[in-house]
Amino acid sequence: MRPRRSTSALFLSFALLVTGLFVTTPAHATVTWTTHTPAIYSNWKGVTSSADGTHLAAFRTNGNIYTSADSGLTWVDASTSIGSTKTWNGITSSSDGTHLAATYGTGASGGIYTSADSGATWISQAGAPNDQLGPIASSADGSHLVTGAQNSFANRLIYTSSDFGVTWVSRTTSGASNKSWINIASSSDGSKLAATFTDGTGGLMTSSDSGVTWTLRAGVGVTSYLFLAMNSDGTRLVVGKVNGKVLISSDSGVTFTEVTTLGDKVWIAVASSSDGTHLALIDGGDRRTPGAILISSDSGATWTDTLAPTGNWQTVTSSADGLHLAASDYANGIYTASITPATFGITYLANGATSGAVPVDNATYATGAAITVRANTGTLAKTGYTFAGWNTNAGETGTSYVATGADTLTMASAAVTLYAKWTAIPPAPTVVVVAVVAPMTPEGAPAIHFTSTEVTCSLGKYSQAPASAVYTLVIGEDAVSTHFSNALIPSWLVPWAGKTTDYGNATATSASWNIQSSWKGKNLSCLTLAYANNATGSTSVSAVVPPL
Repeated sequence: MRPRRSTSALFLSFALLVTGLFVTTPAHATVTWTTHTPAIYSNWKGVTSSADGTHLAAFRTNGNIYTSADSGLTWVDASTSIGSTKTWNGITSSSDGTHLAATYGTGASGGIYTSADSGATWISQAGAPNDQLGPIASSADGSHLVTGAQNSFANRLIYTSSDFGVTWVSRTTSGASNKSWINIASSSDGSKLAATFTDGTGGLMTSSDSGVTWTLRAGVGVTSYLFLAMNSDGTRLVVGKVNGKVLISSDSGVTFTEVTTLGDKVWIAVASSSDGTHLALIDGGDRRTPGAILISSDSGATWTDTLAPTGNWQTVTSSADGLHLAASDYANGIYTASITPATFGITYLANGATSGAVPVDNATYATGAAITVRANTGTLAKTGYTFAGWNTNAGETGTSYVATGADTLTMASAAVTLYAKWTAIPPAPTVVVVAVVAPMTPEGAPAIHFTSTEVTCSLGKYSQAPASAVYTLVIGEDAVSTHFSNALIPSWLVPWAGKTTDYGNATATSASWNIQSSWKGKNLSCLTLAYANNATGSTSVSAVVPPL
């Protein structure tokens, strides 16, 4: 639903003379301005709009209230049930345009009129404050209202109503009193409120409990901010001032960021779409520079001059979608604008593909639209690579989107080019053919045999018949000698080779040593190694040398 905002300057039009001015603003939108020259064309001060922009209500300073049910083409004087003219100060509408409320007053007296039939009839609310009431805002259904006093006396309060303006409660807590309230805005449910004031230091106050308590927001600094707009959920605020800055908040006013691209100008009024993405802003100009109306379609990040006719602009109002505007030139007429959002396309590029075709998307999309990124529908292929999706940069340093077509892209304020993304296929592994060597597995333990003069170590059994064998005799912990059956296995391959190495003093099945008297009673070990077909196997056997 569209948030309601009050205006202290206005829009209104009569359908006596209508002319069109067509302007295309680069990279943003096509804006069609229409001039309405009314029979009574001056002193218009306030305007409000339904969510779709068809129902409008406006008032003139020290004049009457007028309503339109056709987006401003024709107007009806809706003040018959009011009687005399009033010094109107603010007006607001429900989203459907049915419920209206208008404030009036001078000095220390005034009040509120409400309508429940789009302005056909009006009721003076006896329960409303008798005060010079200024800005007023409402919830989307019109039941919750908030207004502020502007008199020059003390006790200038904020007042709230939750029954369409029948009864009112003064809000004096948290410093929300004795201020000259300039502008007020409400979220669609009426729970979040914001109000600007100019007294003393000036500034912005917000409430998150329908006006029961208020917080002074330091994020705007100590200054008098004149205009204010809020989106429907109350999270996004835009504030600004004449000869000052424009600030935007995305956290309900806790913090603000200056729109540095705008600078200090004669900012007069602002309007917001329901979601806060579309904004309209009036630059009042000066003696050397005429005023202008700017629009943004990206929540205030970038702005474009709509090239509206030169005028003494007072206010601007917006429909919920931000595509219908109305603005008042205080002395020279009324203007409405229809905005056709700029649309942009998506181009898919092959980025080095060697076969296949890129997807083709002939549609165009408005800024902020969510678009499903295409899959590889044209079977793009690149030799040596696999398709890995899309990227906003040909070098794949931008934003990536998956290849399955499951990702969505949010359209920016410019055309988008997506480049095919490729992943190199790793080279196939090099196959090295290695001859299989049969194992040399011991299948039987060697044996030690003693005679009175010799010790013989037999090789034991292996899975292959050995071509050569090595035998090392170890007494205690000392290797005595190693015997090789032949030179097929060099001694340096045998880690336990002892002090002497004898070739030929062994066979492929056994080797013998003469027993030394010093060996008797000591532990004797025979280490064997067999070799065949580039395979080796080893075993060992131990025994105590007997006292022969």
